[in-house]
Amino acid sequence: MKILHLSDFHIKDPDDSNSFLRNSNYKPFLNSLFNKIVDEGIKEIDLIICTGDFVDKYDKLADEGKSDNCFRHAEIIINYISKKFKIDSTCIFTCIGNHDFSRNLDKEDRELDARREYNKFKLLYNQSEIIK
Repeated sequence: MKILHLSDFHIKDPDDSNSFLRNSNYKPFLNSLFNKIVDEGIKEIDLIICTGDFVDKYDKLADEGKSDNCFRHAEIIINYISKKFKIDSTCIFTCIGNHDFSRNLDKEDRELDARREYNKFKLLYNQSEIIK
């Protein structure tokens, strides 16, 4: 079984000129990653595992009204690379990172509120029982 592990996107603004994953650069960046993997002789991937920190500093982004937009951009990135490898969404799994939820709400014992946007995001993936 071949697994592609992606981690630490740290998206704070999809148009941030300093980010490799910005709107204007994520396709060439991911094409380069795809080509390097194929050049190593790996032509098929069975699973994609994305481990947290999709967004950067959730509380700050939420205060600025940008957190939902950043999760949407993470979705675009994951979907783009999954199409390159012809991976169905049922073979993509995510887990939350420490930047993907509100620490402020978590401290107030509001766990569901703290993770609301991540929980909506993860519903796009994590639909299979391959990993328990």
